Amino acid sequence: MKVIHLIGGGDTGGAKTHVLHLVRELGKTVDVKMVTFLPGVFTDEARGMDIDVDMYRRGFFWINVFRVARHIKKEKYDIIHSHGAKGNTAAVICKFLTGVPVITTIHSDYRLDYMNNIWKKYTNGLLNSVALRFIDKYVAVSDNFRQMMISRGFDEKKVYTLYNGIEFPEYNSIKLTEYPEHGGTELHEEKNNAPDAAGKAYKELFEIGRPLVGFSLRKWKRDVDIAGIFAEAGNRICDELGGRVVLFPLHYDKDLDLAEDVAQRMSTKPLIVKGHYTPAQLSGMYGLMHINVCIRFHGLVFSLSNNVPVVAVSYDPKIDSLMDYMGNRILHYRDLDAETLYAEIRDKWEKRNELSAEIAVKVSEFRVLARIGMNEVINVIRKIDNDKGMHEWTQKKNRN
Repeated sequence: MKVIHLIGGGDTGGAKTHVLHLVRELGKTVDVKMVTFLPGVFTDEARGMDIDVDMYRRGFFWINVFRVARHIKKEKYDIIHSHGAKGNTAAVICKFLTGVPVITTIHSDYRLDYMNNIWKKYTNGLLNSVALRFIDKYVAVSDNFRQMMISRGFDEKKVYTLYNGIEFPEYNSIKLTEYPEHGGTELHEEKNNAPDAAGKAYKELFEIGRPLVGFSLRKWKRDVDIAGIFAEAGNRICDELGGRVVLFPLHYDKDLDLAEDVAQRMSTKPLIVKGHYTPAQLSGMYGLMHINVCIRFHGLVFSLSNNVPVVAVSYDPKIDSLMDYMGNRILHYRDLDAETLYAEIRDKWEKRNELSAEIAVKVSEFRVLARIGMNEVINVIRKIDNDKGMHEWTQKKNRN
């Protein structure tokens, strides 16, 4: 069975990590290929993970979609698996041109994907909303997203759940080793980031010599002064808890400005982890934190994978779903203030050893669920392929 994955390729946050690991895992049981439409970290990391990936970048997007459809027909792919707005739009066009069925992964609330960009909301966002209605099967990364799709009129028999991210044992298995050139550390897998860059980052973290609190931030609502709230909480972490703040701009181009804004407002300057790193490198850095405060979903995944207590600030149902399963209190973005945030951080700080042990048990359970979800996705793909074969056989029989 041959499966081709379509994705825009501009992703640098949680969707990137999830898609790359999903494709790699699926590649162990089916023949997979990935297609992207943009150059950058996503495509580079895919190649670094030995994923078979082609980038269609010549000319206009729509011309490239027709080229992809021609490739699908020529190579006789059985399934198109799409991710994100561009991937879904391209996949549905390819479906109409080739007759190949489409399955998509729902990584977020698609109505909120471009809420801070009016132009993209009414172009990419609108096209995605229409394209989703023509897709054959849906894989949601949380139960909340599955219920969201069903509540919006999608057939519940066609929507499945695959828990996001924590199931992959390779995620945390890459251990740190001494790196003499910098007196710091490196990771064994260094395919997409120069070893000396990773070594320098680890050296800076080790030299702080104080308990570390990681921040993984993102902008969502413009009327919430997220930089001011986190700067005030960060100052109290330094002054009252004796900690040091470390800022992780996971969606690098979008989050770096916010991290620098927080840093400028803090009296004790935090460390900003600058540069692009592999998921394994970032996971290792998150594992050095004593507590992580996360708005970015994959900051939560990196933290929990390392049994590090988290303070979750939710803007999206997938965060609610994960935190509900972990039994973790949720703070909501639109209602956030510095006092509430710091109180939650202090509570987690005081209970961090106890919480770490509880997280280890929950994550172990979650990995089992996620593995079951992965097997279900593989079964869904096989069922689509079988249904396609049966449909083609019936058509051929009717013609005869």
